[in-house]
Amino acid sequence: MFLGAIAVSLAAIAAPAFALEENSDEKKKLKTCEKVLCAISLSKGASGDDLTCALSKTWATDNIKKGANTKSLSWGFGDAGCILDLKAARANLVSSLTKPEHKFEVKPHAINCLIERGDDVTKIDVTLAPKVTFNDGKPAKTDLNITKVDASTVISTVITGGA
Repeated sequence: MFLGAIAVSLAAIAAPAFALEENSDEKKKLKTCEKVLCAISLSKGASGDDLTCALSKTWATDNIKKGANTKSLSWGFGDAGCILDLKAARANLVSSLTKPEHKFEVKPHAINCLIERGDDVTKIDVTLAPKVTFNDGKPAKTDLNITKVDASTVISTVITGGA
């Protein structure tokens, strides 16, 4: 769930513009990933398969503008779409939920996005290695830990906050 939110956030920051089409199985893959994560969370068993999900999400311009405008941002691009191969160690997930305090760290993940900009489509590649501190099974502190951004200077600055 958390990493899916990261992908959504990045796409909302930097989205594509060629009437990108939603992949017909986007929702199904996300729902399947959520079910696997819930099963891991409920079982709290460290043995078993790790969480692995090939996810994609496409956002229409109007939906991005609605979200951006509620956060005092302005969206001047078109549609956006991103893909992410999500991987998280089962034992790490379970420790996050069962230990009084646990620092959940994810190995670097690449998020690849396309954003429509007029008659062009801009490619944006972001690498991040999120870190989440859990206290009593609940997230207390989150760091996206963006380690690399391959994008135009303007978009890169928006994603990294100018850092």
